[in-house]
Amino acid sequence: MKVVIFDNLPSGGAKRVMELLSYELAKKKITVDNYRISDLPEDNNLGLKYCKSILIKPWKGFLPRLVWIVLILPIIHKKLAIYINNQGYDFAIINHDYLTKSPYILRYINCRKIYICHEPQREFYEDSKYHAESFKKKLANIIRLPIKIIDESNYKFADQVISNSKYSMEVIRKVYKSNSIIITPPVNSAIFRKQHSESQIKKYFLCIGSLNKIKGHDFIVSSIKPILNK
Repeated sequence: MKVVIFDNLPSGGAKRVMELLSYELAKKKITVDNYRISDLPEDNNLGLKYCKSILIKPWKGFLPRLVWIVLILPIIHKKLAIYINNQGYDFAIINHDYLTKSPYILRYINCRKIYICHEPQREFYEDSKYHAESFKKKLANIIRLPIKIIDESNYKFADQVISNSKYSMEVIRKVYKSNSIIITPPVNSAIFRKQHSESQIKKYFLCIGSLNKIKGHDFIVSSIKPILNK
């Protein structure tokens, strides 16, 4: 069996999922090739056995970058898809593209496409207090509405969608009007393993994520405060 994996994400949990997935598939003697379109040169290998990275340079400036995403990026994805289609892959596993969320390449790959969708383009669907408190940011989101349309359009070309939790499954159903299969992200058990008995573990709250307002740490703090007060 021959599998192709695509993503365009900076460092983070979603990218780590693809690393571990590639590793696990390779252990099962499945041929796995990884492709990236990235403007981050330091992210060109992912630590994977094989990864082909195409370096891109989006136009600078808010509006020029938006025009580049709408007009130029789909051409880049289409050219890569033509190459992939000629390699005889049995199926493709597609991750997010941070520029559009659901990537254009979903439109152009011929083999069966499995899309791992961790979340929608959140700024278009969530409370503006997390994404656009100021008038300037609200205006920017309005101008970026083509990205919302592109994301929803690209999503429809997936043959199967995978979500990472019940919550994500419900969000995907609400936003894209589509069902997904829940597969929780893999864990490297060689690193993360239980080392103590239940009685030895101290009681504490652990919240993992970058210190960014959209991660909702303030929600966690406000939620556990009544518990701590008791």
